[in-house]
Amino acid sequence: MAHPQEKPHIGRPCISRIIGGADMKPLDPGKDPKTPIRMQRVMIEYGISTTALAKHVLKGDGSSISRTLLSLTINYGRIPGTIPDYTAQVEAGLRAMGVPEAKIKTVWELENNVVPIGSNPHWQGHRARAATHPGQNNEHDNTQEAELLTAESLTITTIKHFGLLKDPFDNDIQSIDDIYISESHLYAYHAMMDAARHGGFVTISGECGSGKTVIRQKLVFDLRDVEDIRIIRPQVIDKKELTASHVLDSIIFDLAPHAKPKRTKEAKARQVRDTLVEAAAGGCRHVLMIEETHDIPDATLKLLKRLWEIDDGFKKLLGIVLVAQPELLGRFDIHTNPQLREVALRCHRFVISPLSHFDLEKYVALKFRRATKKAANIFRDDCSEAIMKNLTDRWGNPMTYPLYINNLLARAMNTTAQIGAPIVTPEIIGKV
Repeated sequence: MAHPQEKPHIGRPCISRIIGGADMKPLDPGKDPKTPIRMQRVMIEYGISTTALAKHVLKGDGSSISRTLLSLTINYGRIPGTIPDYTAQVEAGLRAMGVPEAKIKTVWELENNVVPIGSNPHWQGHRARAATHPGQNNEHDNTQEAELLTAESLTITTIKHFGLLKDPFDNDIQSIDDIYISESHLYAYHAMMDAARHGGFVTISGECGSGKTVIRQKLVFDLRDVEDIRIIRPQVIDKKELTASHVLDSIIFDLAPHAKPKRTKEAKARQVRDTLVEAAAGGCRHVLMIEETHDIPDATLKLLKRLWEIDDGFKKLLGIVLVAQPELLGRFDIHTNPQLREVALRCHRFVISPLSHFDLEKYVALKFRRATKKAANIFRDDCSEAIMKNLTDRWGNPMTYPLYINNLLARAMNTTAQIGAPIVTPEIIGKV
């Protein structure tokens, strides 16, 4: 009996067929054809989506490449031979989106132990990268970070040993003069200030202990002298429970403390708009500040975007500043979490970077100066390199955040006092 002729399969070609195509060339012919490159973690660190970067790379006819094509480069180390100046265009795109030159120089390096980008929508920073790599090395990385995040205080013996009057790392921010502001912190600060002054919508993200809360505190401190800007801060402690109703209530409580919030959703929404319009008519500007935003439900994030869109003619009535850990950037990926695309496409994102070698030395000097001691009397001159090396993860990424630095130096100083050495050396830092 004759069999009916099978219809040809029409669909997306398998990835092995694509990367084996004649137009896709390997960056390193000696490597496995499915080797990711370092670009993926740089994009994650700076909150850059594949679609956004693809728009910066043009084909010969002037149209943008597809994100699928760019993903082949990121995840499989392959570059198209038919697109002019492909690598230069990619680098220019990264540069235009805020990636520093030092990072751009590393994006074409091949890596064997990285999960392809997009496999985990919450893959952010070295914490999330470690979560995607099971095994002994992952255990090492988790242990390393746990140690860096564990609070370490100077013992009384250590304080006496170095002739200090106080622990420079304990409750170390008491005034504006105690704050060290790196270039990354400065960009984040000005982004928040601009949102407060002109009705912007921004997210400031950074690892735990990177200084994002301190910068937010500085903004609140500075806005005390600006009479026409009023700050709104919801007081729900567990942000996982922060609802649209809570946010609307906070606006009413902070702008019209004697008014009673309406009971129905429609009435409360109208009350909020009327309150904002009335206050704006009196010359006031408003900024809504929320911390730990990575815990906020999707529905509440959508409400924030819609609140931000309330206007009076061409004037925005509410600026919004969100402070979050890096997980929020994963939720803003419109491909893995499309339900938040309206928020992701409107919210400007700023990532607080680790301190550079220059910033590290200045930061440590400030901490000990505020404790009435010179850092040079406690640390040998060549300790900075040891600190940078110790605070680097196994992928070569710096983890020189203020909290990590504080805990590392406290452990090194305690160890130095225990062994009776007069000064902290690179060898001691390398062993703690």
